[in-house]
Amino acid sequence: MDNTPNKSGLLDIKDGQIYYQTYGSGKPIIVLHGGPGGDMYPFLPYMQELANDYEITFYDQRGCGGSVNTQFNNERINLTQYVEDLDDVIKSLGYEKVFIIAHSWGAKLAIEYINTHKDRVEKIIFVAAVPMSNRGQKTFLDDFIIPRIEMFKMFSDKEFIKNSTDKELEAEFRKVYAEYLWDKTNAQKLTLKVNVEGSLRTAQVSELMSLDPILNNGDFIEKAKNIRTPSLVIHGDSDPIPIWTARELKEVLPNSRMLEIANCGHAPFAEASTKFFGEVRRFLSYS
Repeated sequence: MDNTPNKSGLLDIKDGQIYYQTYGSGKPIIVLHGGPGGDMYPFLPYMQELANDYEITFYDQRGCGGSVNTQFNNERINLTQYVEDLDDVIKSLGYEKVFIIAHSWGAKLAIEYINTHKDRVEKIIFVAAVPMSNRGQKTFLDDFIIPRIEMFKMFSDKEFIKNSTDKELEAEFRKVYAEYLWDKTNAQKLTLKVNVEGSLRTAQVSELMSLDPILNNGDFIEKAKNIRTPSLVIHGDSDPIPIWTARELKEVLPNSRMLEIANCGHAPFAEASTKFFGEVRRFLSYS
């Protein structure tokens, strides 16, 4: 397919702008990237396959990637504002209802959005979702993040970032992402836009989001129980985010199904693309 977006640019939002790219035509899909502090680029080339049948939009969340025209403070970098931004993106693009594909941390944004804008979402796909329960989050931190805390300094240590080159930071990012994959060599195939300036913004966004009381105090399993929207949960059995946390999410979603993929980590769209896109297409097409 043509890798040139048929629409792209900046959308005006409250006290800022959101950068987006849209491909294909058909029923609209909105893709929510991970983070907080990530961007659209690691999975954009893979997800473009859906543009053969759908109009799929990727956007960088406020403060991330190309969406940097904003204030970097707690009033603008928080989950409530991100929910408002998502709604502004959907309305600005002229959509009444959308499909949402939410990757990793984007799953929390999706749940918060659906709980306040349920009539705007036709179906939701959770891909390699972060743990939604406090118990799951603690397990992930204790078993995966804390033992590798030195590796994750590129997302928080501003002095380390300032003293690194763009090339060094990209190498560090690939090293970190490899830890999330079943076949670690796949980290070298990711499309990345990593540089010092962007990494400093990632650190800012991550720091501000870590202070958000909704993210700190909310058990998103309880929030998920309210969602009646048809849902698909996709998770790899080798994702460092324990698969039992995805099963936990699936169990509380009253109108849901789940695809578990063997020998697959945190990027099933890249690591198991045939299974992934086959199930996504089946789910989106049935009525």
